Amino acid sequence: MIIIKTTYVMCFRQIGRKFCLYLSKRKLCRNIKRGKVNLKNLQGCDLSYMNLSDVNMSGAIMTGSNLKNTILKGTNLQGANLSGCNLSGANLYEAILNYTNFTNATLIRANLSGSKLFKTNFTDANLSNSNLYQAKINDTIFTRAIIINVIVNEFKLNKSIIDGAIIKPREFLSQKIFSIITGSESINLKKIKPINV
Repeated sequence: MIIIKTTYVMCFRQIGRKFCLYLSKRKLCRNIKRGKVNLKNLQGCDLSYMNLSDVNMSGAIMTGSNLKNTILKGTNLQGANLSGCNLSGANLYEAILNYTNFTNATLIRANLSGSKLFKTNFTDANLSNSNLYQAKINDTIFTRAIIINVIVNEFKLNKSIIDGAIIKPREFLSQKIFSIITGSESINLKKIKPINV
């Protein structure tokens, strides 16, 4: 009987902690939407699974934060620092990501379709299985980025830097991406490492 009560209490405490964490994340999310949070102090925060659609977060400093499966549709993250962030499964559809720093970020299965990526930095980022369909890409840095199995139909690599990037687009789009790459004037093809899957 004592063992059952102890297990029950421990289980209740665990559920209580998780619920409190969820409530604190919701409160932080609500305060960000209302503009009551200093966006320069969001390093290492956990906003996973939250909805921050259509919020102005330009200039936010969120290095090392957990944004896994976060909804950021139409969000303005211009000039934000998201280096080292986990954005796996994040929805950044039509987000404004100009001048945003994604160095060492994880964007596996992220939806970046229709987003604005002018002078965005993806150095050493992992974009595997991401969706870049109709993303507006210009002067974007993909140095040593992992771009495997991405949807890249109709996006432009205008003067983008992809030196040392590991690129393997989805099979049916491979001709299109490599014609785009070879047509770009700032790419050193000797440093691109396409991989065979």
